Amino acid sequence: SAKITLSGQIHAPAFRLVAKYGFIDKDDKMVIPVFYDYAGKFSEGLAMVGINCKYGFIDKTGKVIIPLMYDEIVDLAFSNGKARVRLNGREFFIDHNGNEVQ
Repeated sequence: SAKITLSGQIHAPAFRLVAKYGFIDKDDKMVIPVFYDYAGKFSEGLAMVGINCKYGFIDKTGKVIIPLMYDEIVDLAFSNGKARVRLNGREFFIDHNGNEVQ
């Protein structure tokens, strides 16, 4: 798949291997190992990732910042400090720490 430069550091979608995703840097060096069933692009320093139909966010080191607990990340990324999520049929916004916000 095509590579898209994000902030000059990490490409996304990076690569897909055995139906899993990971992330590479601009030099094609693996920075986040192949692990996720789904991975989105980085936005505001976080990328949406999913395993077994549960979604959350990681940072550029691969650390899980917001647990993979949501049924859906509606807009697939953060925008203006918020991400719209769906959990148990309820839709709401979270901040970069996973706290519900208006």
